[in-house]
Amino acid sequence: MCKIRRVPLFAPPCVFYVTHIHKNKLRQWERDRERHTHARVHAQNSEMREMAQAFGWYVKAFLRKGVPSLFSDIKPLYKDVGKVQLMGELMEENLSLLRTEQKLVGEAEVDPPITILWVLEYLSNHYDRTGDSIKALAHINEALQYTPTVIDLHLTKARIFKHAGDLASASDECEIARKMDLADRFLNTVSTRYALRADRRQVAESTVALFTKDGDNPNNLFDMQCMWFEIEFGRSCLRNNLYGKALKKLKAVHTHFIDIIEDQFDFHTYCLRKMTLRAYITLLRCEDTIYKHKFFVRAALSLIETYVAIHDKPHSACKDEADPELEVLRLQHTATTHCNIYHTPELEVLRLQHLTLHPLPCAHTFVNTHAYARTHAHCTHAERERERARERETHTRKKRKREKEK
Repeated sequence: MCKIRRVPLFAPPCVFYVTHIHKNKLRQWERDRERHTHARVHAQNSEMREMAQAFGWYVKAFLRKGVPSLFSDIKPLYKDVGKVQLMGELMEENLSLLRTEQKLVGEAEVDPPITILWVLEYLSNHYDRTGDSIKALAHINEALQYTPTVIDLHLTKARIFKHAGDLASASDECEIARKMDLADRFLNTVSTRYALRADRRQVAESTVALFTKDGDNPNNLFDMQCMWFEIEFGRSCLRNNLYGKALKKLKAVHTHFIDIIEDQFDFHTYCLRKMTLRAYITLLRCEDTIYKHKFFVRAALSLIETYVAIHDKPHSACKDEADPELEVLRLQHTATTHCNIYHTPELEVLRLQHLTLHPLPCAHTFVNTHAYARTHAHCTHAERERERARERETHTRKKRKREKEK
């Protein structure tokens, strides 16, 4: 057994000297890692003749150990069409040789039976990457027949269904994977996301509530600022013409960013008082680029699509929504479609009201300014000035009241 002796007293008590045997093992592991990395880089930069040999040697260790992330590691090689075809042919040779002799190409020893499972998993990802969904499904189904309890295989099958356009089947496969490990938060998140993309909103809400503190509280996700769920839920509502619910969920994302910006004011005096200047500079840079965050950009684009859809097709809104504003807008749109044929003063008034109230400027306001929520589409410049004057007057009155109390 290897012995470990403690370091002198002047060193931290949690640090240990490793014996000579442990050092040799670490050095050997580092050499193996450098050799694998060199093989991958060599396969990426070499010619076609040398690439097959480097690729075949590189993947053997991962296939024997059963590493699901092998395809993600090889993905940079898929930029070259010639290398993609060569890798597919080599893996097909490995598969045929494993079925007959249980060996990989160029090996004399028999490989473990589990090796064929990961070869099939790699080939399913390979054909999914090249766009051949039929072969990808055939290989992943064969892998599931070998071992149907591997969670990674079900996630791969769900990804294949998603790329093929069958979102309902993809959601079903993610649900199967989630039920295999109910304590995994990642599987819960993936299953919820796929359910929302398949427009199964009630299923998604019940699934994501399993990992919230108060599952029965509908505002729990809003309090936790779960923006990915709100964006996916809003886009699902937009696809089903539920414009009211879509606006509610998507505008909640903007509310979160406003709260984040307001919370940052407390750190200005704190950083200067504690002299944490590097953290303060990071905070200032974050404030300059906070509206470039991917969640804000996705919510902004979805909000613009919602406003444009309400403007162009207000009659397409789902009638199940109890939204009186959309109902009025739908009636106005119906009236304005007959204005050219039946031109009456009443219809002309409706047409002018429609031009005043239509929500298209909201989209332009959302793109051109970050404070779009404080403006309204049909407000004129004079009305906004009067509103600002009232806010200043209210602020002055409260300030005088506080001074009197002091």
